[in-house]
Amino acid sequence: MLCVVVPADAPGLSVGPREDKLGIKASSTCPVRLDGVRVPPSAVLGEFGMGYCYAIEILNEGRIGICEGTECIYLVPTDVCV
Repeated sequence: MLCVVVPADAPGLSVGPREDKLGIKASSTCPVRLDGVRVPPSAVLGEFGMGYCYAIEILNEGRIGICEGTECIYLVPTDVCV
């Protein structure tokens, strides 16, 4: 897998409709389709073959933030009531 930067106006790039989510609605989730998009070598981020590792690392860091947010949701009402 490869991590790349693709300009929003690149031929062949299309963004689908926003997903209707049950959870965090402040961040949009949309399907992104790359159909025949040409990417120059200068658009590659990081090392070749490390894209999956980069993506998982970013998701794991995001999960920490979500966990911290849920702790606040629990602690604030508890502090007010006690």
